[in-house]
Amino acid sequence: MLRAGAPAFYFVERFVISIQKSPLENRLLDFCDKLIGPHGFRTVDIDCALARRSLLRVFIDLKQPHSEGATENHGVTLQDCQRVSELLGPALEVEDFFSGPYDLEVSSPGLERRLRIKPDFESCIGSEVKLRLSSPVKSLGRNVRAHLRGVSEVGVELESQGKEVTIPWDQIRRGNLVWNFD
Repeated sequence: MLRAGAPAFYFVERFVISIQKSPLENRLLDFCDKLIGPHGFRTVDIDCALARRSLLRVFIDLKQPHSEGATENHGVTLQDCQRVSELLGPALEVEDFFSGPYDLEVSSPGLERRLRIKPDFESCIGSEVKLRLSSPVKSLGRNVRAHLRGVSEVGVELESQGKEVTIPWDQIRRGNLVWNFD
């Protein structure tokens, strides 16, 4: 799963560039995608917090607005989240990803949606994004808010404060679209 020579970013099963996730998170992402994909949904991202009572938060989106099993509108509904929760809950119990009790939360990506895989970033070219980086970038810091100008195999191309900079995939810990209410 980990691309040789590039230890900090991953090629998921379908050879799509993705920001860094732990091995458990990658297994969970793959598991969730395989389970909910045939029902018209895709896993946008997950948060996984291991503790005495662990938490798995799954962010979903529609594969296509009118996929079989998905509702007829153009966004994820509460009923979609409930349906995905009912699909994932029993399957997660069987797979035994967690050593103790856990909570499962299923959510839509929201207005400031997560950006995880290369196509997520590509769909937001021209928009403002927030990135949390593994280490600070000179003059930008660790938490970057900038306009997304492009996406490549190397990373994302940003414009901030009149400067253009490329952030390598292995530096991105988390990415979000910034929703402007103008």
